[in-house]
Amino acid sequence: MTSPEREALTATLADRYTVERELGRGGMATVYLGVIFYEMVMGAHPFAGRTARAIATAHLTETPASIVERRKDVPPALATIVMQLLAKDPADRPTERQ
Repeated sequence: MTSPEREALTATLADRYTVERELGRGGMATVYLGVIFYEMVMGAHPFAGRTARAIATAHLTETPASIVERRKDVPPALATIVMQLLAKDPADRPTERQ
């Protein structure tokens, strides 16, 4: 990813975070934690694209490949938590209380 693509991706995700915060939903840190865990478990980023804009769009609109379906050796509870962390709707993400 080139520097301009990285900057575009950062700007797009920052815009998304600002919109969620202003709407009172927050929770983008949870998604980023999900991305890190997904990469650790799957060995690949959950969202793909040829450009920064394509990756940002995938991040906002696509559901990553199922961990349970692709990695039978991963405990189902771990796979479920990681996928919940990546949920598009903040209400579907785990909270501190869970």
